[in-house]
Amino acid sequence: MTRNYSLEFSTPPSPWATYPRILASRKPSLAREAAPAVRIEATQSSVRIDPAHLARYREICGCGGDPQRLPIAYPHVLAGALHLAMLSCDAFPVKLLGLVHVRNRIEQRRPIEPSQRGSLRAFVDGHRDTDRGQEFDLHTQWLVDGEATWSEVTTFLARRPRGAAAG
Repeated sequence: MTRNYSLEFSTPPSPWATYPRILASRKPSLAREAAPAVRIEATQSSVRIDPAHLARYREICGCGGDPQRLPIAYPHVLAGALHLAMLSCDAFPVKLLGLVHVRNRIEQRRPIEPSQRGSLRAFVDGHRDTDRGQEFDLHTQWLVDGEATWSEVTTFLARRPRGAAAG
């Protein structure tokens, strides 16, 4: 049985409010086998691109290209605070400290204009056991008028202690 846990934001959640929860977490390093799966969903409505922030991002990352289009990884940056809120909420089964970012897969269905408002939707739904530990896939979408124009899957690994057998 899967339980659902939803977070909704009209503005980006504050990372500064999240950090104390992350540091004080008493969660286990690996999800307990008997625990029911939890689907954590989060949305941030009416996201507006800050032109000054985008300009700094382009400068730091060396993003040239068309100034009328967002760099392909920029929505991931916009979703960072949303991701932190999800991974540090009480429903997420493992502590955030110690998770290893393993990979990202980004798909852009059409270019995103910096002047477009959109919304962010993200979810994580259980985990996979691997030889190295447990992998969690964090799915994120940039939506314009309800249509997903950009999506990514970010995979995190909760490492299994050396010598411990996969469950």
